[in-house]
Amino acid sequence: MDRMTRFETPLQIIELDNISRFNNILDIGAGGEGLAARIGKERVYGVDIRIDEIRELQTKGVNCNWAVCDARKLCFRNDVFDLATIWFSLMYIKRAEDKVQVLNECKRALRKDGVLHLMDAQVDTDKGVFILNARFKLPDGQIVDTGYGVSGQQKQTFEWLQTHLIELGFKAVEQDVRKHWFRILCRK
Repeated sequence: MDRMTRFETPLQIIELDNISRFNNILDIGAGGEGLAARIGKERVYGVDIRIDEIRELQTKGVNCNWAVCDARKLCFRNDVFDLATIWFSLMYIKRAEDKVQVLNECKRALRKDGVLHLMDAQVDTDKGVFILNARFKLPDGQIVDTGYGVSGQQKQTFEWLQTHLIELGFKAVEQDVRKHWFRILCRK
């Protein structure tokens, strides 16, 4: 592919929160690096639409309570989870209405006053491919280096997401907005 059709970020250093203080954790897009599962272990219910992503993590010894399902229609009851994480997964969902549907499903599955912890890329480029290079520092000191590549022709920004979270009734608790990525914590 011609380099002119892609946008690649410099390495982003991202420190992850210790989420293990929560009892029941829902992780959307849990495959890939399994970041939430590495931190929360058996407290995490990891959801991914691709079984091959889950199997790859299992061969690496990353375990949690895995579920293969579409996050637009979660396979969990209402009001079950204390925390829902969506860490660098929404950018893989191309259609804006599908992203909103995933957020709404997280709200449904969260208990009253449950927390949604969302981190994702600012994908706002006319380039064909967007690549975010990241180094994650886990609370135990472990380092995970990875890259995320998606279609760049989408408008996923902090402002867009914040607007939809407010429309869904989430209340902002904390936010951290960087040039290439953002973090949002909000309550149901």
